[in-house]
Amino acid sequence: MSRNSLLNAYVGSEVLPTGVNPFVPQPPSPDEKGVSAAWIVVLILLSCFMLAFLGFALWKWKVAQAQLNAGATAGADTVPLVSHVNPSG
Repeated sequence: MSRNSLLNAYVGSEVLPTGVNPFVPQPPSPDEKGVSAAWIVVLILLSCFMLAFLGFALWKWKVAQAQLNAGATAGADTVPLVSHVNPSG
């Protein structure tokens, strides 16, 4: 072994105490449920607010586009590209 090694795995003839078995899962200790429930509620409210804002922004954009398109075609003499009149009838 090198003298410069930081972690020496060899312990010689030293007897180590038996520790916790790392292959048996230990359940985590329960935390305070009130704090985690509060975070869930806050995140849900924030998500709802963001979805509402997105819906409002899309609605405003659609209204602005409709007004822009209505203003561009108002009073203009245009010919429709597709005739909805049945030529055989």
